[in-house]
Amino acid sequence: MHKKLFVILLLTTSAMVPTRAGEQINLKVSPTVAWEPGYVTVRASIVAADTHRSMEIVAESDDYYRSSVVQLDGDQAPRTTQVLFRNLPGGEYTVSVTVRGARGEALVRSERTARIVSRGGM
Repeated sequence: MHKKLFVILLLTTSAMVPTRAGEQINLKVSPTVAWEPGYVTVRASIVAADTHRSMEIVAESDDYYRSSVVQLDGDQAPRTTQVLFRNLPGGEYTVSVTVRGARGEALVRSERTARIVSRGGM
């Protein structure tokens, strides 16, 4: 029981890491632990820059992959983008956001973790 509680607390606090000075993406994943089928909201706030042309948001586990690509209009792009990943199956997920330039090159990236617990247990 203590191990389960520790894992839940660890995952919860890892998603609450504040943006450090100079960091270009503030990434929030909520909830960090959910029952299957999981619904996870990803909110990414970025610093506006003329070089930002797209943002790729990914939820990936060992057995599952889902992504969404949002076009950005450089320094005119909205500061915050929100994506909802629905019906995620059980597993440990790496949720990442990558901001890309005009040639598709990765300019900045951030990631967090989320766990979707199957109804069979942890």
